[in-house]
Amino acid sequence: MMKIDRKLYTVIYPFMSSVLGLSGQTKETFAVIFNFWYSSGKTPVRASVTMIQYITGASRPTVVQAIASLHAAGLIDFKKSPGRASEYVVT
Repeated sequence: MMKIDRKLYTVIYPFMSSVLGLSGQTKETFAVIFNFWYSSGKTPVRASVTMIQYITGASRPTVVQAIASLHAAGLIDFKKSPGRASEYVVT
């Protein structure tokens, strides 16, 4: 029996560019958070910056800046907890 190597990936939907106007790493970061959130039944989800980096291939400062931009644009909300990954909600 063949062992399946499960890779983390994300889906970028057309509305992310055409409706939300996202591009580059901000779009990639939003896609990761959106897919986790959507897959969870639209409930808050925890995702570490490291996990988002791994999926997008972006640097830590780039992911942190993208998260800040998404929050400032009102597209996501998050709650930080010491020692735990941030909890995200798509707004």
